[in-house]
Amino acid sequence: MSELTRRRTRREVLRLGMLSFGALALASACAPAAPSAPSKPAESAKPAEAAKPAGDAKPAIPTPVMPAAQNTVAPAAKPAQAAPAVAAAGKLVIMTGAEPATLDLQIESAGAPRIVAFDNVMEGLVGYDEDLKLVPGLASSWEQVDATKMRFKLQQGVKFHNGETFNADAVVLAIKRLTDPDLKSGVQAFIDTVKEAVKVDDYTVDLVTTGPDPILARRMTFLPMIAPGALTSNPQSAVDKPIGTGPYQLTEWSKGQYIKLTAFDGYWGPRKPTIKEVEFRPRKEAAVRLTALKAGETQLIENVTPEDAGTLPKEQIATQFSTECMFLRPNCKAGITADKRVRQAMSLSIDRAIIAKEIMGGFAQVPNGQLYVPSTFGYDPTMKDDPFDLDKAKALIKEAGAEGKELHIVGESANRWMKDREIQEAFTAMINKTGLKVKLDLLEQGEWLKAGREVEKPPMDVWFSSAGNDLVDPDRILASYGKTGGRLSLYSNPELDKLIDAERAELNQEKRAGILKQIAKMFQDETIMIPLVQQNWIYGVSPKLKFKPLPNGQLPVAWMTLAQ
Repeated sequence: MSELTRRRTRREVLRLGMLSFGALALASACAPAAPSAPSKPAESAKPAEAAKPAGDAKPAIPTPVMPAAQNTVAPAAKPAQAAPAVAAAGKLVIMTGAEPATLDLQIESAGAPRIVAFDNVMEGLVGYDEDLKLVPGLASSWEQVDATKMRFKLQQGVKFHNGETFNADAVVLAIKRLTDPDLKSGVQAFIDTVKEAVKVDDYTVDLVTTGPDPILARRMTFLPMIAPGALTSNPQSAVDKPIGTGPYQLTEWSKGQYIKLTAFDGYWGPRKPTIKEVEFRPRKEAAVRLTALKAGETQLIENVTPEDAGTLPKEQIATQFSTECMFLRPNCKAGITADKRVRQAMSLSIDRAIIAKEIMGGFAQVPNGQLYVPSTFGYDPTMKDDPFDLDKAKALIKEAGAEGKELHIVGESANRWMKDREIQEAFTAMINKTGLKVKLDLLEQGEWLKAGREVEKPPMDVWFSSAGNDLVDPDRILASYGKTGGRLSLYSNPELDKLIDAERAELNQEKRAGILKQIAKMFQDETIMIPLVQQNWIYGVSPKLKFKPLPNGQLPVAWMTLAQ
């Protein structure tokens, strides 16, 4: 147990601002540039300004970098050429918390499948650099032809792992497959504006959308290319041995034990792999992963807890802000939270700095009033969180005539995010001090998700969740939660609807960024959602491995080096 953990137990943390918890019901009840040079190793971690981590571990919480505006025309990259044999050597073992159910990234591309296969085995038309800025991928350039058509020039000389040539036919097949409703693809939602792909020539393809789409290039980071011939002759191969164009090819998958990758000597891209073999080993228990790292059995482990981070030398901790932001969604249409004063009181009662420092051990950031991290397009660096002001919160509850009334919050009991149970207990106790009587129900994942998706007659006043932002753009979050009739929206405002419609159709990125900032301010002023904390990824790293974490949680091994 770290010094900080010894100094303050959870009970002591709660005592800092949450003693009046009472008897609570805890039921189980979204200008491309050339790709950057290989990343530098994770340096000795530096502490966050707002909070220090547990014990001796000092998380390297990076200075946020604002992305450049997304141009509609990408500068052309140099044509790809067949790469010579890569002098890769050594073996890297990565222990993850979960095993993929499938490696068909055209069906499922989140979590474990993405970590193993995306940027390792398979690639999209567009990629990211370390700061999540768009860079050329299998497309060397792209430009907006008209309001509903974007033209992609493809890299030439690219080969799939089985020798097939990458060309426009592969793109057309990928779009056709993903838009087939019978596939039941979870990835389709990321490219849902794409109507069709039209082959112009062997290395040019047009993507036609149902309407103007300012983030179409970003959507292409979620369109993995699979070898057409292999997919057609053996569809099952996409599931258990996908054939892509990436720096590594899959060589063996022993279910429940490991997934083995080998460096692809014919890789076309600018980052040639230096590590010959990679083995992903799924180990659910955090303690097992930590023990294996300390014993030298693995060189990289994910999902290290703040407490466990305190048991490792600081040079073996690598951390980076993630694209996740935990939040509360109040019902703005009915019930006690239909009164904006109650929603504002809830936000004012939450001490976000305490959550980030004491519960998350400093491996977190306050959200600055927004549901996405600073690397997100349209992020407003001038915004701040609602201040912690319990006296004002109490006054608002009294003014609204809500003293003593029950506030029903539904949360999630399955430890879906780091420290989520502790965070739910903490904000419940904080809100309870306003004069409201808070009832917190922690439901199993299925019931929790069902409750959150019920927008006609929601069974609670407030829903706890976390907003993932894989496209590094606010659109999906803002439209889903703020637009009238949005998939997860409990708010309706014609003025906000017009702003969301405007940003979704605005192809001028500078103008669009301005609209997004207006929307973020309205979200905060109306307390449509209450941002809580943005968590960090925490990795344990061998001193032999040079590794820089990415905000989206991907693990591209070609960006790593391993000392022999």
